[in-house]
Amino acid sequence: MESVIYNLPCIDSVLQVKCGTKESMKLVNVRDYMELVKRNEKIKEWLSRMNEDELSVYTINNNVVKYLILSSTMIDATGLATNFYHWLFIDITNEKVLEETLSLSKDRRSCFVEDNIIHFIVFKYGDEFYHGNRDYLNLPITTVEYIWDGNKLEKISSMNLICSEER
Repeated sequence: MESVIYNLPCIDSVLQVKCGTKESMKLVNVRDYMELVKRNEKIKEWLSRMNEDELSVYTINNNVVKYLILSSTMIDATGLATNFYHWLFIDITNEKVLEETLSLSKDRRSCFVEDNIIHFIVFKYGDEFYHGNRDYLNLPITTVEYIWDGNKLEKISSMNLICSEER
């Protein structure tokens, strides 16, 4: 099932306001990190569930720690799950998987550095979508902004909005 949810204009608008056109994440080749991948069972297991054709691999650095970030869709996803991108955050120095999260966006501007603090913006369906009338032309979306607090994502803000798909 082909997904168009992550191309909604409101997602791009939120990212434009939050981070403009700057991209903090650097696109890299997974082969450059194969030794790390081979040594870490959690990373290998995560990759086994993901769609290889959709895999994107990034690094981000806040001048203290360098992180490897993997993003992809799930191989066997069905229904609404086909719209979500899985993001895996890895501390390269300590070879430790820190966090996995889901987002409707695959845009690499979702993760950025501001004042040496790493921010990550997640886009999810709003509660009204699950509990009310599913209006696919006016999707309720919740954006949640997180920052790194060392070893995990800490929620700092959230916002509800309605995304109207341009036709």
